[in-house]
Amino acid sequence: MAPSPPIASADALRRPGIHLVLSTGDRWPGAAHLLTTAERARADAFRHEQSRGEFVVGRALVRRLVAAATGLPAREIPIVQDCLRCGSDRHGKPRVGVVGAPQFSVSHSGGWVLVGVSQDGALGVDIETVSDRPSLLDLAPSVLSATESEV
Repeated sequence: MAPSPPIASADALRRPGIHLVLSTGDRWPGAAHLLTTAERARADAFRHEQSRGEFVVGRALVRRLVAAATGLPAREIPIVQDCLRCGSDRHGKPRVGVVGAPQFSVSHSGGWVLVGVSQDGALGVDIETVSDRPSLLDLAPSVLSATESEV
């Protein structure tokens, strides 16, 4: 099992800016205990172990970062997901349910998890793995006629 990823100090997390943590999606000892019962059930519903691990690590990292920034216990950080437009709890960007807490964004791909937090307002992070598949342009000569390739 991977160790818990290092995070910035509480002082650093309270300063302006975006703070990023990149981790593998492997579970680390104790990560799952930072999730709620509902989040653990959601994680268990993932068909692929890699996706499950990425979800667990992402939620645990968010709680550790917000806990460091706010001084609240990590297990008590509520992460709510509700649509700010319609109020549904079935979709919408997850956010910390504590007034004044930093905002966060999580992205995961190919066994990696990227978490960003900021006291300055909304943010979005994205991580994508690079595919070994050939580009469509490289495939064109083998599947398109000369006329089709010119278009």
